[in-house]
Amino acid sequence: MQVVSSREEFQWLLFIVMGYLLSLLPESFLWIGCLSCIFVLGVPHGALDIYLIWSESKGSIRRSCLLMCSYLSLVLLALGLWRISSEWFWFLFFFSAVYHFGISDEHPALLNLLLRNPLTRSLWIFSRGLVLVFGPAAFHPEKILKYLKPATTQDFAQGLIAVAPFLFGYGLVF
Repeated sequence: MQVVSSREEFQWLLFIVMGYLLSLLPESFLWIGCLSCIFVLGVPHGALDIYLIWSESKGSIRRSCLLMCSYLSLVLLALGLWRISSEWFWFLFFFSAVYHFGISDEHPALLNLLLRNPLTRSLWIFSRGLVLVFGPAAFHPEKILKYLKPATTQDFAQGLIAVAPFLFGYGLVF
């Protein structure tokens, strides 16, 4: 009996199972559950990095172990940076999120036609990313502040919420 027939179905099934398991944990152990979710589901918005590592390794156990060690090293490096300086972690996280979402929102044919200058193209990419990343903070600052307060300093969280409407506005203007 096949439970799932595609990667998307596998992803949804995994999300449901992980969510159920997290709801069973006592609050004091929730961080262990969240860390486990990162290892199983992947850091970037449920990309299922474990699944991608296996498919990229083309069935080679040695290559998949090497990719897994690289992935876990990156996760541990990010957690270490967060422990050392949560402000730098969040700054780099938001900076990379702006670039990631800006580049994924890019329309190559249109940009090649309109924006031949690399600087203008980079500004376009970052402006699109700013809209996507800082839109929620611009329109729902109290909710974003609620999530940021336990993860970083009060000053950094409030500063980010204060500049979010300006960053969102810049993204819309460009």
